[in-house]
Amino acid sequence: MNGTANGSAPRASGIGFGSALTLFLALQILIPAFIVFDLYRRAMQAEKDHVEEAFFQQIERGLADKLAWLIEHGQVHANALTRAASQTAWLDRPPTLFPQVASGLMQVPRVRAVHLVASDGTLLESLGTASADLFRTVVRSGRAPVLVSSDGLACRVTGPEGSPYLCLVFDTAAVQAALLDEWKGILTRDPDALLLYSAYDAAAGTWRHRPIGGGPPRLASLTADPAFLRELNPRLQGAPKARTTFFLPWQGSLLGVFAAPQGNGMTQVVFQDAAGAQDRLHHIRRLFMVRIILAGVGMLLLAWVFSHLLGTPIRRLAETCRQIEAGEGAGTVPLSPFREMNLLGTSLIRMATALETRLESTNRELVEQHKRLNALFQSIPDAIYLLDPPLNVVLANPEGLRRLGLPRLPETGLPLEEPRASLIAKIFESPQGLIEELHFEPTRTTYKVVVSRLVDLYGVCFGYLVLERDISLEKEIDRMKSEFVSNVSHELRTPLTSIRAYTEMLLDGEAETDEQRREYLEIVSSEAERLTRLVNDVLDLSRIESGRQLVRMAVIDPVRVARHSCQVMERWAEKRTHHLVFENLLPETRVVADKDLFEQALLNLLSNAIKYTPPGGRISLTCRREKDEARFEVADTGIGLSEEDRQRVFQKFFRVENDLVKAAGGTGLGLVLVQEIARLHGGRVTVDSTVGKGSTFTLCLPLKEGLASVPPAPPAPAPPAPANP
Repeated sequence: MNGTANGSAPRASGIGFGSALTLFLALQILIPAFIVFDLYRRAMQAEKDHVEEAFFQQIERGLADKLAWLIEHGQVHANALTRAASQTAWLDRPPTLFPQVASGLMQVPRVRAVHLVASDGTLLESLGTASADLFRTVVRSGRAPVLVSSDGLACRVTGPEGSPYLCLVFDTAAVQAALLDEWKGILTRDPDALLLYSAYDAAAGTWRHRPIGGGPPRLASLTADPAFLRELNPRLQGAPKARTTFFLPWQGSLLGVFAAPQGNGMTQVVFQDAAGAQDRLHHIRRLFMVRIILAGVGMLLLAWVFSHLLGTPIRRLAETCRQIEAGEGAGTVPLSPFREMNLLGTSLIRMATALETRLESTNRELVEQHKRLNALFQSIPDAIYLLDPPLNVVLANPEGLRRLGLPRLPETGLPLEEPRASLIAKIFESPQGLIEELHFEPTRTTYKVVVSRLVDLYGVCFGYLVLERDISLEKEIDRMKSEFVSNVSHELRTPLTSIRAYTEMLLDGEAETDEQRREYLEIVSSEAERLTRLVNDVLDLSRIESGRQLVRMAVIDPVRVARHSCQVMERWAEKRTHHLVFENLLPETRVVADKDLFEQALLNLLSNAIKYTPPGGRISLTCRREKDEARFEVADTGIGLSEEDRQRVFQKFFRVENDLVKAAGGTGLGLVLVQEIARLHGGRVTVDSTVGKGSTFTLCLPLKEGLASVPPAPPAPAPPAPANP
């Protein structure tokens, strides 16, 4: 765990611990001071708002109490009349109830008369001296439950809509004057608050104030002071619409002003001396200042103590971290008076040890993973290229370097050459990816090219991945399959045509003698045998390759089988004017093989030699032993094979480009079938050939010790010889 690449620890940057401690103390003073100042400002503002709200709430409660008294005493007559008219007894006995109700209403102060008037204005009952004419007119013209006139009030008694009205006549002016005088007396006895009724004259743009009463004489005299009114009136601009409260300093004192609209253009204004509220605010401010000073002193003491107690453990932990960084090991952490510091030091040691172990484990895993990925990258048989956005090759596996013809790539990357460059450039037109085929005519190779975009987490393309697979063999197999289908079609059509022609001739009676009919039937049989062998070759190869071929291994005499194969093919060789020779140089021996498959392999080799040798040629089958193998060599003087053809002669569907080969026909499966039979027996097939001089195909089977004295398996029916072309 080295601190730097050269093993020396870097010099620590930043301010020293002493400077940091000084800054810490300064911050511990300034930040709390700022916080405390802000809290003090907020607390003082809240306390001021609370005191002011309490002050104005007290004014509002006093005004509400006075108004409640005024409303209560101003509705004495209305309340008495409502209670009398709402009695349910009016439903049962209205004539007898009126005297009792009227006498009770006459006891209310300043009542002059009580009348009972029908809804059509007819006077039903009356008590008192006052006239009922005005009420009769009011009742006839009105239908409301309660009616008001200049003489008093009328209220419909309990009952249906046509019930009579109980009318109360009293001196309204005298009642209001008495009520106002009594209310003024109540206001005058209030030593703190002065009540005014004010109205704003919009035309003149001024306020008119009318003192109602209350408060000391000094407050009442202020309403006549023009200088005071110039200070007061602008502050009352919003009073006609909403409740307004404010403090107004005047001549060394502080006045609290409460204004509330009445809805009829009038505004109630109350003045009250706020000296008590001001004294309370001064007391709260002094109390807060004392608390702030005490808190500041305590904070300074705590800052000094904690800076002294924390400084030493922190320096010790810093020294331990330096040792860990320098690779000197975690070591130990000196004890601290703080349990948390000790816990931090112990955790630091454990963390450093765990990180070191984990880092080593991670490095090993990364190395192993890199080895596996590199081995996979190096061993992939396909060419892989990594391109940058300008399409320069910046990374390639060995197969890719081989195809580029370079031992290694330049550090700046390798620009692509044609035709790769043009093909891969199509990726710009296909953001989803590109799959194309690339053909090189000089080498007759074809590549399947797959190009994929490489994008980061933000979807930005940073390069391209190119996978280039050689599909020349697949293309060649496809071509050979097509050729095979064509050849098989031709091979099938030829015997079928002969069979059909001779069959039709027999049916049409063209064969007049028994000898002709027998000749035609032999031709049909020969062509059917040829057709059967062709189909069997295809089926046998398919079974062998798929592992479904039933192999009956037994101890056989290979020389006897080889001699019999020559005998089978002798007649066909004579037709082609070939000289077929069998030569045995193999001592008496035995091999373990499937007799039918072994003979089929020899027949296929002999058939090819007969077909692809010009007339008058020589064909031989020689049996010999070489080391631990039995070798069966089929030699001919035919057309021979070039070096390129010898490399491909055991590929399925391959046929040499030669006029004799095309004329002889075939499917290109015979030698493949021979090779598969040899593989099933643990043997092999070799070829030695010269163009124009002939070829030698050798079937090699392994020999096993101790089989020479074992009698061979009983002979089985020989497979049919290949049909004549």
